[in-house]
Amino acid sequence: MLKWFSNEEGGPGQGALGSPQGGGGAGGGEGGQAALVEVAEQLAQTEQLVAQLKELIREKDGSLRTKDEQLKAEKEACEAKLSKMRLQNKAKVTSLSAQLEELKKGGAAGGGAGGQGTPTHSKKGGAEGSEQASRGKILLLRKKVEELEHQLSQRDEELEVKSRELEAQRQRGADMDAMLVERNRKLSEKEAYIVHLQTGMATGEQTATPPAQPDTEHRALPEESGAGSLAELQLLVLNLTRKVGEGDERYSLLQEQTESLKELLVTEKAAFEDKENMYKQNIQTFKDIILQKDNKLMEVNQMHEQELFKLAAKSDASADLEQLLKALKQKLHEKEEVLQGKNQVIDVFQGEVDSRDQQIKDLVERARRLQVERESLGSKMEAEKHVMRAQLRDLLEKHQGELRRAAECHEAQLAEREQALRGQLQEELGRTPVAELQTQTQAGSGGDSPATAQRMNELEAQAKLKSEEASKSEAKFLKMKAWSKSRIRQLEDELRKSQSGRVGPDVTSLRSRITDLEEEREETLWKLEQYDEIKAKNDVLEAKLVVYEEQQRKMASDLEQVTKRAASQASESGSADDAQSQVLDWQEMVSEAVTARDRAREEKATMALRMSHMEEEREGKGPATAGG
Repeated sequence: MLKWFSNEEGGPGQGALGSPQGGGGAGGGEGGQAALVEVAEQLAQTEQLVAQLKELIREKDGSLRTKDEQLKAEKEACEAKLSKMRLQNKAKVTSLSAQLEELKKGGAAGGGAGGQGTPTHSKKGGAEGSEQASRGKILLLRKKVEELEHQLSQRDEELEVKSRELEAQRQRGADMDAMLVERNRKLSEKEAYIVHLQTGMATGEQTATPPAQPDTEHRALPEESGAGSLAELQLLVLNLTRKVGEGDERYSLLQEQTESLKELLVTEKAAFEDKENMYKQNIQTFKDIILQKDNKLMEVNQMHEQELFKLAAKSDASADLEQLLKALKQKLHEKEEVLQGKNQVIDVFQGEVDSRDQQIKDLVERARRLQVERESLGSKMEAEKHVMRAQLRDLLEKHQGELRRAAECHEAQLAEREQALRGQLQEELGRTPVAELQTQTQAGSGGDSPATAQRMNELEAQAKLKSEEASKSEAKFLKMKAWSKSRIRQLEDELRKSQSGRVGPDVTSLRSRITDLEEEREETLWKLEQYDEIKAKNDVLEAKLVVYEEQQRKMASDLEQVTKRAASQASESGSADDAQSQVLDWQEMVSEAVTARDRAREEKATMALRMSHMEEEREGKGPATAGG
């Protein structure tokens, strides 16, 4: 730019020097005049654009200055308000702290006085409640004051940030002002140069159109002067064309600069408007926050004044409260003495409780050991029980096998004897007379059948009685078994309770009870085994009895058939004595079967009696153990 201005400054001087020389050559002025006219038009346009640009720059500068002044005024107002608010808040904080200290002192004095005035518990509770309420309010006031101070510090920081931003904006405005001043200076220089060009052009035109002189003067000039003027005119035309080109370049450069300045002004204007809106919003938010804080401070001040009024009203009854405080101190001293005595008693009881806890721990440990021993004994008993059951099962199987073999042998013997008797009967029937056989059979049947029927009825009645007794004994046994199970469960529950520490019996009684229970359990198991054996024998005897009854019925039917056959064959053979002896043998066999059945029923009755004795013994021991 400096080089360009220096060239511009040198151009008019050269033109001024060459212009009077060029006046002598009027013949080469048409091209130069056209170029000068174009240059003049371009200069007029540039002057108009420069004037518009200056006006626009002045307007923007004025708007920026007004906005800057408004922002400065708003900032000063905000700073004044904030300083005022700070002073007010500090004054309020100091007054609140002084009032809080007075409240503390008055609360302590009022609490002491409130403890003496009324001896009732209701007034004392009211004084304590009011003191606690005043303490809570004091704490709330402190918290609110701290919050306000914190918010004020935050607002101060925000204001500092905003002030720094404003300073930055001011610095940018100052830079813009300096830039505009520089532009104005350059524009003034350009205007001066344009004026100089215009003056140079005017002088050139004047020199280009001199008044007409007579041909005699031209003719009088020598040819050398004509050649010099032509050279000067050519130099002038070259200078003018060069200046026109430079003017075009300067014009395009000025247009570019004006466009860039316009864009810069538009962007700066938009940014300035955005920041202005943001500042307005921030100022409005600050105003709202300050109003809220003012309202809160007014509310806190009103609440504090109300509390001060209440405390002043309470302080009127200080004399009565002092008397009440003395009485309460006396009562407190008496209660402290009573509490000391109670504490001593509690210490003694605590020692006893600790010793009892140690005893309980020892008992629990012993009970746990006994439980472990009992579990080991129970496992041993279960193993022995399984072994004995297996042995009993083997014995029952052996006994059943022996009974089965004995029954098979007996059936085989009976079949053989029946076959033999039938053969003998058939042999004797041929020799026995029919009439004697009929009379004997009639007499035998008339004499033996009623006795046999009566005997059979008696045996059936005894069998029913024995079966009923067996069912009763079985029910009693089941009842006794259930009772023993419930008793064992009850004792196990007691043992668990004693282990958990809820029950604390003596160790000796616990051991004796455990040993009694173990003995009773062993006895119960032994009796259960005996009962199982007796029940198995009873089942075997019942089976034998059924077999014998079936054999008796079969033999009776066989006897009737034999007697009928003998009666039918007596008329043919006539051997009555042999038939009578065979009938007597059959009757003996029947009587033997009846006696065997009676023996089986007697054995069943003895077993039932033994079971009833065992049950009675069990019932006698059960209440004794329950009472123990």
